[in-house]
Amino acid sequence: MNNYSSDEEKLISWFQENYKNILLGIILGLGIGFSYNYYNDMQSNTQFEISLKYEQAITAYNNNEDNLILALSDELTKEYPTNTYTTMSNLYAAKIYYINGNLEKSKNKLRQIIDNQNDKDLKSIATIRLARLLISEGKYNDAEIMIKKHGNHNTNLLSIELLGDISLAKNQLVQAKSYYMKLLNEDLPPNKIKIIKNKISLINEH
Repeated sequence: MNNYSSDEEKLISWFQENYKNILLGIILGLGIGFSYNYYNDMQSNTQFEISLKYEQAITAYNNNEDNLILALSDELTKEYPTNTYTTMSNLYAAKIYYINGNLEKSKNKLRQIIDNQNDKDLKSIATIRLARLLISEGKYNDAEIMIKKHGNHNTNLLSIELLGDISLAKNQLVQAKSYYMKLLNEDLPPNKIKIIKNKISLINEH
């Protein structure tokens, strides 16, 4: 299973494509913010500083400079743990650790996102990725708890599918089929429908 090639990448791709527009908005905001108080000016400057560090991380990622990405991720996490740019940097860092076989550090980066990020979509992405790593280690109960606590498991289709996979791995066939059948009521792409139906067929053979 490739933990980093799924529909959840759409949100990350959108952010990467549009972060320069977000950055431009911050710059313009700095230009018109003189009527605000000192605190608001400091907030704008801080956001600008964070966005520049994230831009460094994007450049480093595109240039395969893994050590620089990891350093920027650690720096942003230490100074601005709840910021969206920090979350995106940590997602890149988690991916690098995963690719290099360091699952513990990859999981730690994902946990940092889950613990600090308030945006439910970004938190769900980190949760799903962490759950997949836990599943790959056979830690089904931990993965299930993680998804049900942070993964928007009633509405997020990836979370629902993972809960089905966990139930299947635990030989809870009735529960697994229930999750998969729920997915078939959704507007899924044809290739995903085929995958879900194959899983249901596997259950029916038992």
